[in-house]
Amino acid sequence: MSSPDTMLYLCTHCFRRFPWVALSKQEHRCPRCRLPIRRCAICDQRFEPREKEHLYCKRCDYNLMKHAAVMPPSMVKATEEDPDGYRNRDGASVTERWKEIQTAAGIYDEEFSDPSPSPSP
Repeated sequence: MSSPDTMLYLCTHCFRRFPWVALSKQEHRCPRCRLPIRRCAICDQRFEPREKEHLYCKRCDYNLMKHAAVMPPSMVKATEEDPDGYRNRDGASVTERWKEIQTAAGIYDEEFSDPSPSPSP
């Protein structure tokens, strides 16, 4: 049986075989596939990102997804309507725009709206 020093392990990205000491400690990637260590934008811990655009460590990313109060509405529909991301609202008021945002996000807060003014006698 071979000793642990001569055994080869798979890189988690390219699946090539390398000795254990050649793989990164966090994501077990080879020197070719390894991304530079970053600092998390929230907790300031060092982490090895899985992709180049990741800004948060796994723990903070999980907590953002789990505890996010309201997820923003999808922008895919807006980009299909207008490539610039703007829609012609023809002078829509702030109240009308807020109702559009609430509908897109699935927020229903009728109990928080202002009561209609009572008629004067």
